[in-house]
Amino acid sequence: MFNPIKLLVIFSLVLASTLASADPFSPEWNWENKKTHGPVKEIVTISPKHGNIAEYFAPNGRKTRKIIFDKSNKAQYTTNLTYNKNGDLCKITFSIPYSKEAMYVETAEYKNKGIISSISNLRNGKTSSSKEFAYDKNGLSSIIIAMGSRIMTWKFKFSDVGNLAESALSYNTKIIGRSKYIHDKHGNPVSITTFRNGKKTKTIAVKYKYDNKGNWLKKTETVNYYKNNKTFKKYTLTKERKIIYY
Repeated sequence: MFNPIKLLVIFSLVLASTLASADPFSPEWNWENKKTHGPVKEIVTISPKHGNIAEYFAPNGRKTRKIIFDKSNKAQYTTNLTYNKNGDLCKITFSIPYSKEAMYVETAEYKNKGIISSISNLRNGKTSSSKEFAYDKNGLSSIIIAMGSRIMTWKFKFSDVGNLAESALSYNTKIIGRSKYIHDKHGNPVSITTFRNGKKTKTIAVKYKYDNKGNWLKKTETVNYYKNNKTFKKYTLTKERKIIYY
């Protein structure tokens, strides 16, 4: 039986790859709290270089708000999450603190509980992009992305345990990018490899440090960029999190 969590968990993985240039939807639709363990109240991702990110959760486990801070710890952007009567994330509002107008809004329609049929991006009350979700007997099979006259299609393959194994992005039926994924026992990605025109362009190797509940506290990503199958750029990015429980 198809697990709807599988649908939501893939979003951050796809957005982490070079296919993310399409910017199909906010990574909030990943619903990151679905991968947390225990009664999480608050998660702070620490980044002295770019500013911290604070995420807040209700007692029922739903993420309700995210705030992005600058290096001086001043709030820069706020994200509020709204749920429907079935408990599904149905609306995300992005705004600047103390502003009366939202920067933009994303809304979702569902076929059934947990099964998204479409996501729309609204700017100034008008739809700027839309995404239609298609399913087969194994679950989510593709997402069709319409951004003005541009039509792109994402296709997915999953492992036997329900983790994302491959994704491919097509433009006008031509595949322009592909990614492959490997996960650890917690369901977090430890390896992401991206390809363009059949050639490897980027690899991400990830190591985690977990707390006693199975939530990661430290994540180290080693990123390699390739040209003609040779590394021409490499860097390491480390993130740490502080987690507060109810």
